[in-house]
Amino acid sequence: MINRTTLFASIALLGFVLITSSCKKCKLASGNNYTGLAVEDVVIYPKSGYLTDNMGGNYHIHGGSSYADQFEISFDGGQTRGPVNYSQYSILANPMSVDCEAALNKDVTYNPTFDAYEYTISGETCSNCEPKRYLENYVLVPAIPAGATIIYDQNVTVK
Repeated sequence: MINRTTLFASIALLGFVLITSSCKKCKLASGNNYTGLAVEDVVIYPKSGYLTDNMGGNYHIHGGSSYADQFEISFDGGQTRGPVNYSQYSILANPMSVDCEAALNKDVTYNPTFDAYEYTISGETCSNCEPKRYLENYVLVPAIPAGATIIYDQNVTVK
C-alpha cells in the first residue's frame, strides 16, 4: 500500500520531470559584438526608454536631430557620462522585439559605390520564452552627414 506522502512526492517528481523536459534551455553565443564603423567599449545612455517609438523611422541621431540632447555617452564603462560630440559622432538605432534573450552582432558599414551606410543586426534569439524585450540597439559611429542614406537590416535567427 502506498502512503499519501509517497504518492504526493511521486506526483511532484513526475510533474517536475515533465516541465523540465518540455522546456528546452536555449544556449546562445555570448553577448553583443560591434563591428565595422560601430565604436566598441562605449555605453550609450538615452534620457528615457522607447525614444525610437517617437522617431518616425528616422533612427539617425546627429547634431541637428531633435533627439540630439536626449543622449549621453561613457567611454569608461559608465563611471563618467558626458554629452555626445556630434561633430565627431552620430548615434544609430535599429529597434526590434526579441524573445527573452538575444546575442547580437551590430555591424555598421559604408558602401562608397552607393554612398550609403548600412546598419545590420545579425545573431540569434531564443524562441518561446518570456518576457519579450524591445531593444533599441543604439550604436555610436563616426559622424554621418545629416540626410545620408542609411539602410537598416535585421537578420536574427530564432533558436
